[in-house]
Amino acid sequence: MPWPQPPEQPLPPWEPQDAAQQPHMQAQLPYQAFYAPAQFVLQVQSTDGLCVAGMVLGIVGLVLFLAFYISIPCGILAIIFGALGIKRVQAEPTARKGSGMGVAGLVTGILAVIGGLTMLILLIAGAYSW
Repeated sequence: MPWPQPPEQPLPPWEPQDAAQQPHMQAQLPYQAFYAPAQFVLQVQSTDGLCVAGMVLGIVGLVLFLAFYISIPCGILAIIFGALGIKRVQAEPTARKGSGMGVAGLVTGILAVIGGLTMLILLIAGAYSW
């Protein structure tokens, strides 16, 4: 099958016609009536750093409860940071998030202090039992 041959004469140049002569050009399309530039309002909620610090310190104190000299200070700091972080999140709920991490820091901090004190008491009791 042979390919079609190009036309012998060049095509006439395209000339735009007046909009009055073309009825489909007179009507405005519906999406143009509602077009507006996009406006974005970006509101970022940042996680409270005190809540994160309290949770991390509480986990470290809880994992290292056998070393009471690490778990007790970490637990105390976790309780303080967790409580302050929860207060900051409750004061600005639209700008901050992370109260769950603050509660986790509070709970793990309390458990770390209890575990560290228990180990300290057992160490002292074991030292005097000889």
